Amino acid sequence: MGLYSRLIGIEDPKIPIHVFRALVNEWKRGKLARAQVIDNLSIAASEEVELDAIKAAMDQLVDPTTTDELFDALVCGERGIKPYNSETAIKQRIEDGTVL
Repeated sequence: MGLYSRLIGIEDPKIPIHVFRALVNEWKRGKLARAQVIDNLSIAASEEVELDAIKAAMDQLVDPTTTDELFDALVCGERGIKPYNSETAIKQRIEDGTVL
């Protein structure tokens, strides 16, 4: 199971993107701990690396409004909009810095 696959609905249980966004943003703000995010989203140990990579990408953003790009890509993937309709495409978009 992959975190991106759960976010875009390829695998169950699906993680609602708006809930994911809220939890990760609160974690970024220091209002939630990493463990709380993991618990609330039922993140598997195998998905923690991807979660940390998303958080790291967000932490590197100088302009916090650009986090919208990350979540826009996830929503496009969730809707099956190409080229964001695969776990690989979403992962590249977010983790390779193109989201920045």
